[in-house]
Amino acid sequence: MLIVCGLLILPATLTAMSACAQKPEPEYTEPAYAGPIAESILQAMNEASYAKYSEHFNEEMKSAATESAFDEVNAILKAEIGDYMSKEFWKLEEQDGYTIVYYKAKFTLEPEVTVRVVFEETDGNVYVAGLWFDSPKLRQQYSKYLRTLR
Repeated sequence: MLIVCGLLILPATLTAMSACAQKPEPEYTEPAYAGPIAESILQAMNEASYAKYSEHFNEEMKSAATESAFDEVNAILKAEIGDYMSKEFWKLEEQDGYTIVYYKAKFTLEPEVTVRVVFEETDGNVYVAGLWFDSPKLRQQYSKYLRTLR
């Protein structure tokens, strides 16, 4: 009896495991609001327009990303990766009430820059709660900067 039960459980377990292994990753689409807001931010960087850049920021982002900080960071980004040219939606994550949208963007001096924009919805409005850029050139520059601090 024990052997028969074991033989019945084994096929059921293998079937369940193979069903899990074949389960595709969830496919997410870019939220309708994300592309236009990200585009506006990236174009604002080309234009050096802090007003346009911070237009969709939540209060915490506006406090952290002041106009003087924007000027400084924008100058560094332009020197390292150049001007923004285009972007393509890559993926989306949802975490702790935030929607994180990733883009693969092209800049004049760097062909593939990952742009991560974190969105939050409050009272029916969408705000940017975070913004990050990553590329080989930026990582290299950052590691040089860290070495000079040591």
